[in-house]
Amino acid sequence: MAEIKEYLAALDLIIDCPIETIAPDSEPVEHVLFTQPGMRYCQAQALVHALMKDELFASLSEKERENITSRILEEVRGRMLEDIILLETSKALSSRYKVCKLQFASGEFDMLVYDREENCCAAYEIKHSRQITPEQARHLRDAEKCVLTEQRFGKLVGKYVLYLGDSRGSADGILYRNAEEFLRGLPSIQLRMA
Repeated sequence: MAEIKEYLAALDLIIDCPIETIAPDSEPVEHVLFTQPGMRYCQAQALVHALMKDELFASLSEKERENITSRILEEVRGRMLEDIILLETSKALSSRYKVCKLQFASGEFDMLVYDREENCCAAYEIKHSRQITPEQARHLRDAEKCVLTEQRFGKLVGKYVLYLGDSRGSADGILYRNAEEFLRGLPSIQLRMA
């Protein structure tokens, strides 16, 4: 497995983007990003195709099968968007910034950008959706997660949901930004909420 991983890295098909945990003395958890996210989608399509041939799956109603396959593919699209944004952000930003996922005992920030010079950070949730729902920002609203983040990465100066809809603010101080606009704006980044 290590040899295959080394081979894929040499071909620039994967990069290591460790997941940080909230404990400052803990080792980062390995997290591999596909630099070609379409590979992941092709794998999911192959899984769905194999699932279609399963006897138990075939015994389900057409509606149930459609719901299951749609859910699988939608979940993969969401992870692909997370991978794309993490990869492009980490590649675009200078060494002044640390870009990672931040994992808690329960839940995570899909992306955290830490400014080493200013000792401040911004937390991001990344959603493959055009709609705004309260559930999308639940971790950003979690006061305990915010306090734990500030203890490790300095003042939390921005809370963002990157999604497919129009950029806008919300009443609770969380900014919704269009993911494509965010990516186009790199390497320029503003952690502080305007």
